Amino acid sequence: MIDKIQSNLSTGYTNSVNQVSKSQLGISDDANRVSSTSAEVKLSNNALVLQRGIQAVKDAPDVRPDIVNAIKQQLEAGTYQVDVASLAKNLLPFMK
Repeated sequence: MIDKIQSNLSTGYTNSVNQVSKSQLGISDDANRVSSTSAEVKLSNNALVLQRGIQAVKDAPDVRPDIVNAIKQQLEAGTYQVDVASLAKNLLPFMK
């Protein structure tokens, strides 16, 4: 039974694709052209501050080599210790 249903679905619907031309939809080539008029957009002060902040984050390095090198040195010396209280505090919001 399931074979008949799957066969009907695949041959009846999935294999037939209808292509519609622009003329059938009533779309002219002019609809695809960009208007030559210009528009002006003025951002609010909040938007400008947000834009600068986003750019600053994008420009910031992904890795802070000073911190990475300090941790590497501590690991190599065997003196690196995890602040368990700080770790738990930072993980707690993800556990709720």
